Amino acid sequence: MSGSSDDEVASVVREGEIRMGEIEYGSNTELCKSLGVTKLPTVHIYSSKGKLVDSFRCGPKKVSVLLDKLDMYMSMSPAEVDFEADMYEGALVGDSILDALNEEISAAAAVSDAASLLGASS
Repeated sequence: MSGSSDDEVASVVREGEIRMGEIEYGSNTELCKSLGVTKLPTVHIYSSKGKLVDSFRCGPKKVSVLLDKLDMYMSMSPAEVDFEADMYEGALVGDSILDALNEEISAAAAVSDAASLLGASS
């Protein structure tokens, strides 16, 4: 499916275990931002329950990475894929916590540096 036209209807090109879609970034920037797409091209892999299992940049040089990941997820049971989705979500939460902590540490260091400078100039 492509986002090139508001009137365009998504259709399944070929039935099977893997379904792929395409979103035109320029026509769907809010949707792409809500999905966390920051660089193009990006691939999202979802479980059959709609849970995000993996997300990564996938230019032409990384097609083999995409194929390896698809093979890996296809070899798993639905329960294993759901577990992978839960682990991916946990990793995202962990990353955001670490980012927040690093920001707080940087802010505290800046305050400490400023206090040291003020103390040195007195």
